[in-house]
Amino acid sequence: MDVPFISSGALSRAHYALVRKVEESTSEGVVNRVLEAEVRSIRTQLTQPSLPLKQSKEALIVLLYCSMTVSSVFPQGTFDFALPHALNLAEAGTTMEDKRIGYLFCAQMMCPDHEMQLMLVNTLRKDLESASFPRMCLALDNIISASSADVIPAVQRRLHDLLSHNHPSIRRRTLYALRSLSRHEPELLSQVHSNILRRLRDPVGRVVGAAMKVAETSFRLAPAIREAVNDIFEDKGQTYPTTERGTIFASLGVIHVVGLRILSLPAAFDLLTFCISGRDKAIILGLYRLFKDFDAVTLRAVEQQTQISLVGTIRDFLTSRMPNDIFLFLSCLESVDPDLWAGTSDAIPTVLEAWEVNHIMQLLDSNDNLIRKKTLHILGQVDQTILNAYYTQAISITTRIALPLRELNERTKRLLEVLAVISGDNGEVYAIQTKDLLSRIEAHIAGNGILDSAIEGVLLHIRLKDPSFQISCVATMLTILCDTDAELGSTMVIVLVALATEYSRLVSLSPTNLLSGICHRLKGNLPTVQEPCLLAMLRIAADCDKIPAEVTKAVSEASQIAGRHIRRRCDLFLTLSGQKEVLLDIIGHSKSFALPDFLEALEIRSGNVKGKADQHAPEAKFPQTSPGPPRNATSGMPASKLRYDPYDTPHAIPSLRTRRASSSQESVTGSRSDPGSFGGRSPKLLGTKLLSRTITPGDLALVASSGGVESSTGQARPKLPGGSNVDDLVGSAFTSRVDLIALDSPFVEEPLREDEDADTQQELDFENIWNAIEDQQYGVRGWSEASMDSAIGQLQGIDGHRLRVISIDMSPFIGMCWG
Repeated sequence: MDVPFISSGALSRAHYALVRKVEESTSEGVVNRVLEAEVRSIRTQLTQPSLPLKQSKEALIVLLYCSMTVSSVFPQGTFDFALPHALNLAEAGTTMEDKRIGYLFCAQMMCPDHEMQLMLVNTLRKDLESASFPRMCLALDNIISASSADVIPAVQRRLHDLLSHNHPSIRRRTLYALRSLSRHEPELLSQVHSNILRRLRDPVGRVVGAAMKVAETSFRLAPAIREAVNDIFEDKGQTYPTTERGTIFASLGVIHVVGLRILSLPAAFDLLTFCISGRDKAIILGLYRLFKDFDAVTLRAVEQQTQISLVGTIRDFLTSRMPNDIFLFLSCLESVDPDLWAGTSDAIPTVLEAWEVNHIMQLLDSNDNLIRKKTLHILGQVDQTILNAYYTQAISITTRIALPLRELNERTKRLLEVLAVISGDNGEVYAIQTKDLLSRIEAHIAGNGILDSAIEGVLLHIRLKDPSFQISCVATMLTILCDTDAELGSTMVIVLVALATEYSRLVSLSPTNLLSGICHRLKGNLPTVQEPCLLAMLRIAADCDKIPAEVTKAVSEASQIAGRHIRRRCDLFLTLSGQKEVLLDIIGHSKSFALPDFLEALEIRSGNVKGKADQHAPEAKFPQTSPGPPRNATSGMPASKLRYDPYDTPHAIPSLRTRRASSSQESVTGSRSDPGSFGGRSPKLLGTKLLSRTITPGDLALVASSGGVESSTGQARPKLPGGSNVDDLVGSAFTSRVDLIALDSPFVEEPLREDEDADTQQELDFENIWNAIEDQQYGVRGWSEASMDSAIGQLQGIDGHRLRVISIDMSPFIGMCWG
């Protein structure tokens, strides 16, 4: 935060320092700790006797900032200690700012049933009865934002009087306050019915808009309000566009709820022509949504009376190049009866010309999802045979030639959109047609690909439909799953197992049959199919009284030939399938019955579950994370003796390879005592050794300190065989970000010749020699806790190794943090 204090708007230096500290925090945890400490400090501050109002106001503002900034939620009642100060500030504040802060804190922090609500009632009543306009507005705003039943007896009569106040802001706020209090006492609005009708005729548009909102709430209590709202709509429509646009919007919203009367239709048609000429798209769409409640005969009669064609007035939007205009046209067209424009009724002629209908048909291939779906619904309303013909033609084109998976995915997604409209609310028809579509499409997929867009489209469509559709559709699909003779593609299998996981308890199919049906699809399928199958089997196993022996056998056989990840899933099923209580507990902690949520709950629980493994999987363990190589793949040291944490997971890189050169071309100068040499060993041996073992942080530090990198000494960098220097090797280790512990060495290991120095092989075993030293003690992070003198003494006793000690205040350890 680079804003200085003078320009920050902070109340005090302490407020500015808190905000700056929060802005400069590096994590949410640090922010939470800072804010919690500030709340404790303010709590101590507010206990001081005779605290000035200025300090109370500053403390309340900081508390509001803390409550809105903290990433976690403060427990209810955390700020109750400050409520007496807020009430005092609202009551005794000398300025409107003081009273506003007091009211705001009470509205935000005081729960509706708090015992101090009664103390706030007296303050509200006094402010409403005062002659000060700002104080009255503050009290009304508090009632609107934080109303309670306790305040109604104290302010009810005063609110009735304020409906006729001279100031329009008071009248407007009073209407909203009555609407807010009516949630606790609905009869409150019926008592001011006559006042609401007068406010609908208020000369100020803002007051009329507020009265419209109140009328929307109370029209069932007072049927005469419907007629009054329609009268207002007709009057305001005649004066458009001089009338406030907000008033027209408010009346449209209310009429959409209370209903437009037939006598007001001509006024709506006239208003439509004004809005079309002014391109007021929002009001145009609002008007067409009102026409949805009327049949084609009624609308046609009004068209003849006013000489205005509903569809003819918006036809220019169809040929626009702007997607918003096309979407507006389709939305308006969808809102009126197709008999009015499509020529499906003999009494009403066709409005659109042939080229316009053809243009609408072309929108079925639009790249815009919303435009495409709107077009499908409109054509479905006109005639279902149009969609059936389009669907048949689209499938023929899709399956005629081999298409890339990406294009096939997109075409399948669009075909499913057509099926969703054709099937309507018939879940059984949708299930059968979806199965037929996927079977025809998957027959043309090269390489057993998965149509992920189809999986998402089917599952979302079923989830968004009503329960009756869900049950009929899922029952039909899961019946197909239970049929072991039915041939299903990979995409259809994933759809079915996802539905089985989420809806198996809603259908009357046997869980054992479902389990056997899924298990039948386990063998011979891709790993991407086997994993959801195994997860669905775990979910359904919780509802089975007994796991069939053939299911256990099939999972065991699949485990023997599967990869590591699927083998872990198989072992997990064999372990947990017999622990019904554990599975039910996992399901109970899942956010929903959907497959991803069940997997999340399973992964969280699997680290804590310890059950007796099934006899077919005695070694089964629960995976803690996503599949990957073991942490000590290349190190023989146990996990508990790791001396440092591994690096980040590596990215795929090509292996480093070395070229052997003849011994006559390899020479180097130096000795063991030379800091720029490598212990007297030939660089050839050194290169082979470096390329055949894992580089450790200690190796990199020794290379840096021994002159292998740029230093002030100016010594040349030693070269490795094939012309590569040590810097290239070290740089490659850094830039590739290889996990030097968890993975195998990325370097190609070359065999040692028999005539090479035996000292090389001995040095390769240094780590095992170090671990074999007795009395070694390792801390939590894996570092040796022995004293330096003790460690040096033990190392000096190892034959064949040279010991070199580097001080921590020398390069390359300067600035490093050890511990």
